[in-house]
Amino acid sequence: MISGETRAKLDSLLTLFWNNGMTNPLTVTEQLTHLLFIRLLEMRSCASHRYTPALTWSEAAKLPEKEMFSAFAEKIFPEVKKSFPEYMDDALFLVPSPKVLEKAVTVISSLSISGEDIMGDVYEYLLSKLSSSGTNGQFRTPRPVIQLMAELMQPSPEDTVCDPAMGSAGFLCAAAEYSFKRYDALPELSGWDTDRTMHRIGAMNLVLHGVNAPDVKRGDSLSVEDTISDAYSLVLANPPFTGSLDRDSVSPDLLIPSPTKKTELLFLRLFLRILRSGGRCASIVPEGVLFGTSHAHLEIRRTLVEDNRLEAVIALPGGTFRPYAGISTAILIFTKSGKTDNVWFCDSESFSRETAASDIAVNFRRRTDHKDRQGCFLVSREEIAANDYVLSLRTYRSISENSPSTQRSSAEILCSIQELESKVSASLERLGGLING
Repeated sequence: MISGETRAKLDSLLTLFWNNGMTNPLTVTEQLTHLLFIRLLEMRSCASHRYTPALTWSEAAKLPEKEMFSAFAEKIFPEVKKSFPEYMDDALFLVPSPKVLEKAVTVISSLSISGEDIMGDVYEYLLSKLSSSGTNGQFRTPRPVIQLMAELMQPSPEDTVCDPAMGSAGFLCAAAEYSFKRYDALPELSGWDTDRTMHRIGAMNLVLHGVNAPDVKRGDSLSVEDTISDAYSLVLANPPFTGSLDRDSVSPDLLIPSPTKKTELLFLRLFLRILRSGGRCASIVPEGVLFGTSHAHLEIRRTLVEDNRLEAVIALPGGTFRPYAGISTAILIFTKSGKTDNVWFCDSESFSRETAASDIAVNFRRRTDHKDRQGCFLVSREEIAANDYVLSLRTYRSISENSPSTQRSSAEILCSIQELESKVSASLERLGGLING
């Protein structure tokens, strides 16, 4: 997380650009991240063998306004583009004037930017300032959730890790950090993103984490052009929950056996396609995936339970993705192929914030049962199948008189109503089939 002081300085930079005629917030965000990247390249040696500038940030920062502007526009920025052509080739230097650049360089030089994922943190904050943030599902996963998923999956140098909707590459960076700290080596990392700016930010973030040649592509991993299959041993992802989708552009195999425009369902099918047999996945899904009644919802849940090994459903705290989205979410963990015996359900709110990631990960690896079905507990495949493969924790959790609180929140009540409505709809649909059949 960035400090309040850093947020205030970033706000001053946004105001500076806007007051000098740069009114497109996405363009401002991109220009600021370019400057941050150049600054961080000097601070971290991980990318030094790719980028050896004739003039450094520190040297240029001491020049008079006009000379500084010329140095960045004609030397430093072109050198960065040349050093990282995979994602900087079409980047443009659009800082509006020498005075704006001088003030921006002064502010960025004063920032406390030593965090592990500062590019992602800064980009998340800048994105939160945009009126359009979140409208296409482009919101960043909170750091504690990313760390939890890395702890759960324990990526190693033997893994080939993929995030097909990588955004600022937070999951890939976390996988790199986890593996390097424990094995002093990195896994293979791959990612895609459709947005040009997000692709660039993600690639820059990985470079700053020591991944000198990140395999990240700009493109739609759901599209007909993408035919990758059986390629990865681990998927870590938070695919978009919202946004428009042109069904004609979707890879046909992702529309089988039941067509859908729900991106969260299409991505689950994609994960099963791109994983190797025995490959693992941890993905965030909106709660509707857990109890939706459409053919596509029922099919993906049945597939995960009957044709693969669904290992865990971890309910995330309410409001995890506010202000971008207010919907409830969960982490699905599964292994491609095999068959489910029991599914471990876990309410993450039953753990303290200070120890949540490590405690949940330890309990996940043990996966012991709690007969009172409070907090974390196991549910058999047979019981799940008997409940139309509903994967909502509330369906199986018991409410005892000795529980800390027997009063449910309005969000829990609403979810219960939605579950009941889903079951009624499914029953009516089956009845209609019998009558018309």
